[in-house]
Amino acid sequence: MALPFDYEQVTLGEFGGAKPTTTDFDKARVVILPIPLDRTTSYVPGTRLGPHEILVASSHMELWDEETETDVHGVGIYTLPELELPFGTMDEVMKEIRRVASELVTRGKFPVVLGGEHSITAPVVAAVAAKHPGLSVLQSLSTEEAAAAPSLATTIFYDFNMRQGDDWMGRVVDSLAENVYITIDCDGLDPAIMPAVGTPEPGGLNWYETMTLLRRVIQSRRVVGCDLVELCPIPGFVAPNFLCAKLLYKILSYRFGSGARV
Repeated sequence: MALPFDYEQVTLGEFGGAKPTTTDFDKARVVILPIPLDRTTSYVPGTRLGPHEILVASSHMELWDEETETDVHGVGIYTLPELELPFGTMDEVMKEIRRVASELVTRGKFPVVLGGEHSITAPVVAAVAAKHPGLSVLQSLSTEEAAAAPSLATTIFYDFNMRQGDDWMGRVVDSLAENVYITIDCDGLDPAIMPAVGTPEPGGLNWYETMTLLRRVIQSRRVVGCDLVELCPIPGFVAPNFLCAKLLYKILSYRFGSGARV
Protein backbone atom coordinates (compact mmCIF):
# COMPACT_ATOMS: atom_id res chain seq x y z
CA MET A 1 0.00 0.00 0.00
CA ALA A 2 1.12 3.59 -0.55
CA LEU A 3 2.43 5.28 2.56
CA PRO A 4 1.03 8.67 3.57
CA PHE A 5 4.44 10.34 3.28
CA ASP A 6 7.44 10.35 0.94
CA TYR A 7 9.54 7.24 1.50
CA GLU A 8 12.11 5.41 -0.62
CA GLN A 9 11.14 1.75 -0.47
CA VAL A 10 13.01 -1.55 -0.63
CA THR A 11 10.65 -4.41 0.19
CA LEU A 12 11.50 -6.76 3.07
CA GLY A 13 9.49 -9.14 5.22
CA GLU A 14 7.22 -8.11 8.08
CA PHE A 15 8.14 -8.25 11.75
CA GLY A 16 6.64 -11.40 13.26
CA GLY A 17 5.70 -12.82 9.87
CA ALA A 18 3.08 -11.71 7.38
CA LYS A 19 -0.04 -13.41 8.75
CA PRO A 20 -0.50 -11.67 12.13
CA THR A 21 0.90 -8.30 11.17
CA THR A 22 -1.28 -5.24 10.72
CA THR A 23 -1.08 -4.19 7.06
CA ASP A 24 -2.72 -0.81 7.52
CA PHE A 25 -0.20 1.89 8.43
CA ASP A 26 -2.85 4.27 9.72
CA LYS A 27 -4.22 1.77 12.25
CA ALA A 28 -0.86 0.48 13.48
CA ARG A 29 0.33 1.66 16.89
CA VAL A 30 3.86 0.29 16.42
CA VAL A 31 5.95 0.89 13.29
CA ILE A 32 9.12 -1.06 12.51
CA LEU A 33 11.73 1.03 10.67
CA PRO A 34 14.69 -0.95 9.18
CA ILE A 35 17.80 1.19 8.55
CA PRO A 36 20.67 -0.82 6.96
CA LEU A 37 23.46 1.69 7.62
CA ASP A 38 27.07 0.45 7.81
CA ARG A 39 29.47 3.31 7.07
CA THR A 40 31.51 3.99 10.20
CA THR A 41 31.86 0.51 11.75
CA SER A 42 35.39 0.33 13.12
CA TYR A 43 36.15 -3.39 13.21
CA VAL A 44 34.01 -6.10 11.53
CA PRO A 45 31.58 -4.69 8.92
CA GLY A 46 28.16 -6.13 8.17
CA THR A 47 25.65 -4.26 10.34
CA ARG A 48 23.79 -3.25 7.17
CA LEU A 49 22.57 -6.86 7.03
CA GLY A 50 21.16 -6.74 10.55
CA PRO A 51 17.65 -5.42 9.81
CA HIS A 52 16.97 -8.07 7.18
CA GLU A 53 18.14 -10.91 9.38
CA ILE A 54 16.11 -9.68 12.37
CA LEU A 55 12.98 -9.60 10.23
CA VAL A 56 13.67 -13.09 8.85
CA ALA A 57 14.22 -14.46 12.37
CA SER A 58 11.10 -12.72 13.68
CA SER A 59 8.92 -14.72 11.29
CA HIS A 60 9.85 -17.85 13.28
CA MET A 61 9.04 -16.48 16.76
CA GLU A 62 6.31 -17.85 18.97
CA LEU A 63 4.00 -14.83 19.15
CA TRP A 64 2.33 -15.75 22.45
CA ASP A 65 4.36 -14.27 25.31
CA GLU A 66 3.79 -16.43 28.37
CA GLU A 67 5.28 -13.86 30.78
CA THR A 68 2.78 -11.11 29.91
CA GLU A 69 0.11 -13.56 28.73
CA THR A 70 -0.49 -11.70 25.51
CA ASP A 71 0.07 -11.65 21.76
CA VAL A 72 1.13 -8.04 21.34
CA HIS A 73 0.28 -8.01 17.64
CA GLY A 74 -3.18 -7.00 18.73
CA VAL A 75 -1.99 -3.39 19.11
CA GLY A 76 -1.09 -3.27 15.40
CA ILE A 77 2.47 -3.63 14.12
CA TYR A 78 3.39 -2.27 10.70
CA THR A 79 6.76 -2.95 9.09
CA LEU A 80 8.07 -0.27 6.78
CA PRO A 81 10.22 -1.21 3.79
CA GLU A 82 13.96 -0.87 4.34
CA LEU A 83 14.98 2.78 4.29
CA GLU A 84 16.97 3.57 1.17
CA LEU A 85 19.68 6.02 2.23
CA PRO A 86 21.31 8.70 0.06
CA PHE A 87 24.84 8.12 -1.22
CA GLY A 88 25.97 11.54 -0.03
CA THR A 89 27.58 12.64 3.22
CA MET A 90 26.74 11.32 6.67
CA ASP A 91 25.02 14.64 7.36
CA GLU A 92 22.63 13.93 4.50
CA VAL A 93 22.04 10.41 5.78
CA MET A 94 21.29 11.70 9.28
CA LYS A 95 18.84 14.28 7.89
CA GLU A 96 16.95 11.61 5.96
CA ILE A 97 16.71 9.34 8.99
CA ARG A 98 15.46 12.19 11.14
CA ARG A 99 12.91 13.19 8.49
CA VAL A 100 11.37 9.73 8.38
CA ALA A 101 11.50 9.26 12.17
CA SER A 102 9.82 12.65 12.62
CA GLU A 103 6.98 11.55 10.32
CA LEU A 104 6.41 8.50 12.50
CA VAL A 105 6.37 10.26 15.87
CA THR A 106 4.27 13.13 14.49
CA ARG A 107 1.68 10.55 13.45
CA GLY A 108 1.63 9.10 16.95
CA LYS A 109 3.50 5.89 16.17
CA PHE A 110 5.78 3.99 18.54
CA PRO A 111 8.99 3.65 16.48
CA VAL A 112 11.04 0.46 16.63
CA VAL A 113 14.22 1.03 14.62
CA LEU A 114 16.36 -1.85 13.35
CA GLY A 115 20.03 -1.12 12.72
CA GLY A 116 22.49 -0.87 11.23
CA GLU A 117 25.26 0.92 13.05
CA HIS A 118 24.67 2.93 16.24
CA SER A 119 24.96 6.31 14.51
CA ILE A 120 21.32 5.92 13.43
CA THR A 121 20.21 6.46 17.02
CA ALA A 122 21.07 10.18 17.17
CA PRO A 123 18.63 11.42 14.49
CA VAL A 124 15.87 9.11 15.75
CA VAL A 125 16.30 10.39 19.32
CA ALA A 126 16.28 13.96 18.03
CA ALA A 127 12.95 13.30 16.32
CA VAL A 128 11.44 11.67 19.41
CA ALA A 129 12.78 14.37 21.75
CA ALA A 130 11.13 17.06 19.63
CA LYS A 131 7.77 15.55 20.59
CA HIS A 132 8.74 14.60 24.16
CA PRO A 133 10.81 17.40 25.77
CA GLY A 134 12.98 16.24 28.67
CA LEU A 135 13.35 12.78 27.12
CA SER A 136 15.81 10.36 28.77
CA VAL A 137 17.83 7.91 26.69
CA LEU A 138 18.84 4.54 28.11
CA GLN A 139 21.83 3.34 26.07
CA SER A 140 25.32 1.82 25.89
CA LEU A 141 28.58 3.81 25.97
CA SER A 142 31.52 4.59 23.67
CA THR A 143 34.82 6.36 24.34
CA GLU A 144 33.52 9.56 22.76
CA GLU A 145 30.34 9.44 24.85
CA ALA A 146 32.37 8.87 28.02
CA ALA A 147 34.48 11.93 27.23
CA ALA A 148 31.36 14.07 26.71
CA ALA A 149 29.48 12.71 29.75
CA PRO A 150 30.81 15.18 32.37
CA SER A 151 29.23 18.08 30.46
CA LEU A 152 25.86 16.33 30.12
CA ALA A 153 23.02 15.35 32.43
CA THR A 154 24.21 11.75 32.29
CA THR A 155 24.53 8.89 34.78
CA ILE A 156 26.91 6.08 33.81
CA PHE A 157 26.72 2.52 35.07
CA TYR A 158 29.92 0.65 34.18
CA ASP A 159 29.71 -3.10 33.70
CA PHE A 160 32.80 -3.80 35.79
CA ASN A 161 31.36 -2.38 39.02
CA MET A 162 27.65 -1.58 38.58
CA ARG A 163 26.52 -4.80 40.30
CA GLN A 164 28.28 -3.82 43.51
CA GLY A 165 25.91 -2.65 46.23
CA ASP A 166 22.16 -3.03 46.35
CA ASP A 167 19.66 -2.87 43.48
CA TRP A 168 21.68 -1.39 40.62
CA MET A 169 18.64 -1.69 38.36
CA GLY A 170 16.64 0.48 40.73
CA ARG A 171 19.36 3.11 40.49
CA VAL A 172 19.15 2.94 36.69
CA VAL A 173 15.39 3.49 36.78
CA ASP A 174 15.72 6.36 39.26
CA SER A 175 18.14 8.14 36.92
CA LEU A 176 15.55 8.33 34.14
CA ALA A 177 12.91 10.97 33.39
CA GLU A 178 9.26 10.03 32.84
CA ASN A 179 9.61 9.66 29.04
CA VAL A 180 12.33 7.27 27.93
CA TYR A 181 13.81 6.12 24.63
CA ILE A 182 15.66 2.78 24.78
CA THR A 183 18.58 2.11 22.45
CA ILE A 184 20.21 -1.31 22.65
CA ASP A 185 23.67 -1.82 21.20
CA CYS A 186 24.23 -5.56 20.73
CA ASP A 187 27.83 -4.97 21.87
CA GLY A 188 26.41 -4.38 25.36
CA LEU A 189 25.25 -7.98 25.66
CA ASP A 190 27.53 -10.77 26.83
CA PRO A 191 29.24 -12.25 23.73
CA ALA A 192 28.35 -15.68 25.13
CA ILE A 193 24.79 -14.93 23.95
CA MET A 194 25.59 -12.24 21.35
CA PRO A 195 28.78 -13.04 19.38
CA ALA A 196 27.42 -11.47 16.18
CA VAL A 197 28.78 -7.96 16.66
CA GLY A 198 31.61 -5.95 15.16
CA THR A 199 33.34 -5.63 18.53
CA PRO A 200 32.51 -8.57 20.87
CA GLU A 201 33.63 -6.97 24.14
CA PRO A 202 33.97 -9.41 27.09
CA GLY A 203 31.37 -8.94 29.81
CA GLY A 204 27.99 -7.30 29.40
CA LEU A 205 24.40 -8.20 30.23
CA ASN A 206 23.00 -11.70 30.01
CA TRP A 207 19.49 -12.46 28.74
CA TYR A 208 17.64 -12.50 32.06
CA GLU A 209 19.43 -9.41 33.38
CA THR A 210 18.42 -7.59 30.20
CA MET A 211 14.80 -8.72 30.46
CA THR A 212 14.57 -7.74 34.13
CA LEU A 213 16.03 -4.30 33.49
CA LEU A 214 13.79 -3.65 30.50
CA ARG A 215 10.71 -4.78 32.37
CA ARG A 216 11.48 -2.55 35.35
CA VAL A 217 12.13 0.48 33.15
CA ILE A 218 9.00 -0.05 31.07
CA GLN A 219 6.81 -0.61 34.13
CA SER A 220 8.18 2.48 35.89
CA ARG A 221 8.53 4.94 33.01
CA ARG A 222 6.76 5.78 29.76
CA VAL A 223 8.88 4.32 26.97
CA VAL A 224 8.14 6.19 23.72
CA GLY A 225 10.41 4.39 21.24
CA CYS A 226 13.36 2.05 20.91
CA ASP A 227 16.04 0.76 18.60
CA LEU A 228 18.37 -2.22 18.38
CA VAL A 229 21.66 -1.70 16.57
CA GLU A 230 25.04 -3.23 15.72
CA LEU A 231 23.92 -6.78 14.93
CA CYS A 232 26.57 -8.10 12.53
CA PRO A 233 25.07 -11.39 11.31
CA ILE A 234 27.26 -14.50 11.12
CA PRO A 235 26.41 -16.58 8.01
CA GLY A 236 24.78 -19.86 8.99
CA PHE A 237 24.47 -18.93 12.69
CA VAL A 238 20.94 -17.68 13.33
CA ALA A 239 20.80 -17.67 17.15
CA PRO A 240 21.95 -14.02 17.56
CA ASN A 241 19.46 -12.87 14.91
CA PHE A 242 16.64 -14.67 16.69
CA LEU A 243 17.73 -13.22 20.03
CA CYS A 244 17.44 -9.69 18.60
CA ALA A 245 13.98 -10.36 17.21
CA LYS A 246 12.83 -11.88 20.49
CA LEU A 247 14.34 -9.03 22.52
CA LEU A 248 12.38 -6.45 20.54
CA TYR A 249 9.21 -8.50 20.84
CA LYS A 250 9.70 -8.66 24.61
CA ILE A 251 10.02 -4.87 24.73
CA LEU A 252 6.72 -4.56 22.86
CA SER A 253 5.09 -7.16 25.12
CA TYR A 254 6.18 -5.27 28.24
CA ARG A 255 5.14 -1.94 26.73
CA PHE A 256 1.75 -2.89 25.24
CA GLY A 257 0.89 -6.28 26.74
CA SER A 258 -1.50 -7.26 29.51
CA GLY A 259 -1.38 -4.84 32.44
CA ALA A 260 1.07 -2.46 30.69
CA ARG A 261 1.03 1.32 31.19
CA VAL A 262 -0.76 3.35 28.51
